[in-house]
Amino acid sequence: MFAGVLALLSRSLRMDVRSRGMHVARLGLLVLIYLSIVQVHVLSIGMSAPGLSLFKSILFLNLVFLTLLGIGSFSSAITEEKEEDSLGLLQMAGVNSVGLILGKVGGRLVQVLTLLIVEYPFALLSITLGGVSGAQISAAYISMAAYAILLAAIGVFWSTVCQNSRGSSRATLITLILYWLIPLYCGWWVDSTVASGISNGFLPVLSVIAKSCIFLQTSEILTTGYSSPFGNVQVVSNLLGGVAAFGLAWLVFDVCSRQPKSEPMSRGLVSRSTGRWKLFKPGRVTLDALVWKDYHFVAGGVSGLLVRTGFYLAFFGLVYYLNSPNDISESCVIFLMSEFAILPIDASLLISRAMQDEVRGQTISSLVMLPRSVPKIVYPKLAGALLGLVPGVTFGLVAFACSGLVQTWLRSSDWEVGYVVFFFIPHLLLLPHLTAVIALVVRWGATPLAIGAMYAIQMVESMVLAVLFVVLGALSGGGGGAEMAYGILLLMVVVNIALCVGCHFEVLRRFRKLSEK
Repeated sequence: MFAGVLALLSRSLRMDVRSRGMHVARLGLLVLIYLSIVQVHVLSIGMSAPGLSLFKSILFLNLVFLTLLGIGSFSSAITEEKEEDSLGLLQMAGVNSVGLILGKVGGRLVQVLTLLIVEYPFALLSITLGGVSGAQISAAYISMAAYAILLAAIGVFWSTVCQNSRGSSRATLITLILYWLIPLYCGWWVDSTVASGISNGFLPVLSVIAKSCIFLQTSEILTTGYSSPFGNVQVVSNLLGGVAAFGLAWLVFDVCSRQPKSEPMSRGLVSRSTGRWKLFKPGRVTLDALVWKDYHFVAGGVSGLLVRTGFYLAFFGLVYYLNSPNDISESCVIFLMSEFAILPIDASLLISRAMQDEVRGQTISSLVMLPRSVPKIVYPKLAGALLGLVPGVTFGLVAFACSGLVQTWLRSSDWEVGYVVFFFIPHLLLLPHLTAVIALVVRWGATPLAIGAMYAIQMVESMVLAVLFVVLGALSGGGGGAEMAYGILLLMVVVNIALCVGCHFEVLRRFRKLSEK
């Protein structure tokens, strides 16, 4: 067992050392921390505790990247071997289930912990700025290490159970949402019960569950005068949950790996039946062949449109139910704001599948043999996949028409409209473009990586623009604040449009490069 673990672990670490991407990721993380320090230093005049603000930004940055790594990296530890049909070869080499699990996920966990270790000395610089203590920083990093172990365990469990990386990533994401929602609900229940004065024997259990989530524990760690021991409820519960998830993965490994081979491309929601489900069959090619293929086998065809329509109807019904005492226009505004996050993610998932299916199936070289140019191959594929956004866009337009925002903006001369443009460009355009580029570079996890890249870009832009705003304000004597804000927002829009255009050229370049292999 240990021979197999050490063999896989040493191979993973050697690949990490030779991989340029991991070194670039570590360097990028340090650059973001450095920019945070510069931003806090420039804006420290109006801050009461600049060190605390700096550490909050570092902590939030780490939690975002840890979560994205859990969804994109840990969840493909075993499924990548299933998809390449190499799991049986590893078992024939004498590596048992424990060795496979620990060897495959151990290297990735070491990489994540190395990222935390590399940045820990830089986080200690926030002590010199005031507002945070060394005990708080140490407690936060111990909590993040325990969270990383839990992420690795959850990812490898679903990677063992599921037959492909897409299903494993989806199950990991749902588990992490529950990891946040259940403690949040338990905390709300405890607070409401204590406020009402009603005795409940389950309060100690609910209180423990409420403190098990790192997203809720960090607010307690960042409170002034925090001096709790490092082994808090969140650390202990995450470590125990990680051990339990590893144990479950070990128990079900042999059962779930009997037939490890998985089709490189699946039919998705497209029906195989004839008879009564004839409506959901692709039928004959009625559109452009590439548009037709990705519409049916990536977006799901009629079945995919119906599923998305049902999702948006249910989501709007939930928003209206929770906001029922108010006017329906307010529910439309909330629904519309939620689509700023839902639509880009849905578009990214569709684009990543359209591109990565071709990469994994090694069909790009066959596509370029068609009597078409590369743009006439890539853009119809993306158009067919993005037809799955029709229900979301339709519901968004209806919600926009019923929200009353048009009349409000026409009557308003304020610059809140600039904020809409500021959020519209990065979220609705930049994320899908980044996904298209990354999907041609990696085999799994393009969407989580694209979200992390977009977050890093937005963080760098906000830091640079905040410093620019302060410098320009000082040079102008504090006047023209609204005009400067307009100019900064316009600059943000121009930068993001330039990034989107650059992504277009990079997608075409990488597509041509892959066709040569």
